[in-house]
Amino acid sequence: MSIENLLNQQILGDDDRPAQWSIPMIDDGKTVGAKTLDNKCIQLILNSFEMLINASIFDITRRKKYHFSIPHYRDAITIVRQQQEYTDNDILTYQNHVDTWFQVWNELHGASGCTNYTHMLSSGHLAEYMFKWRSLYQFLQEGFEKFNHVFSTFYFRRTNHGVVGIEMQLSQSF
Repeated sequence: MSIENLLNQQILGDDDRPAQWSIPMIDDGKTVGAKTLDNKCIQLILNSFEMLINASIFDITRRKKYHFSIPHYRDAITIVRQQQEYTDNDILTYQNHVDTWFQVWNELHGASGCTNYTHMLSSGHLAEYMFKWRSLYQFLQEGFEKFNHVFSTFYFRRTNHGVVGIEMQLSQSF
């Protein structure tokens, strides 16, 4: 089964209602491009990541390393995303999961796997913020984006600005 079919029919959708996800390709048709997904899609993918590993990693040693490390990453992110305040034990458990995940990640990817995000997690910067603020839920951009969507929908459906904007776009395109 292809990665697209796996994502569309088992992870993001099912056989009766498949998703419409496709691998983004650069103009040359050989290079995979960047793809942005919303938080819900990322959660679905992360919860089924082992399926993607099985479909795409053929080296058994590497596959075992991914299967060992991904649950630690998933558990760490689950702690970060919780809405209630973190206890000291939550933060220590989080950092233990991150440390375990990152050791394997570093074996698999070396220096090329060290990004700003992996550094922030593995260095303890995020744990420091967790100790300071006791909940990072208030800082999630997802809440702001959802509010912005609700506000924009309300505004454009109840004023003529949405209609004027569409009319202006249509008149400029002809």
